[in-house]
Amino acid sequence: MNFDRNAARNAASSPSHRAQARSTAAVPISVYRELAAELQATQVMLDAMQGQNQHLRKQNLHLQQEVDSIVQAAKKMQSLVGGSWGGRCRPVL
Repeated sequence: MNFDRNAARNAASSPSHRAQARSTAAVPISVYRELAAELQATQVMLDAMQGQNQHLRKQNLHLQQEVDSIVQAAKKMQSLVGGSWGGRCRPVL
């Protein structure tokens, strides 16, 4: 099969071919509107999730501080109890 490149170029550059390519490549405005609405909804959802994430980070930090405080208190109690009873403290079952 013999392919004529010049003929293909001439056909692609003809005014009627360019007009046809332009009309078939056009996207309806309704598609743009729908995509814009989806993008806006996605942005709202992203903003909400970022706010929730920030809240959860603060809550996580607070809980970590509480756990650290409880651990320190438990260690202090253990040293006080262990120190006064000679370290022979056994858990009550």
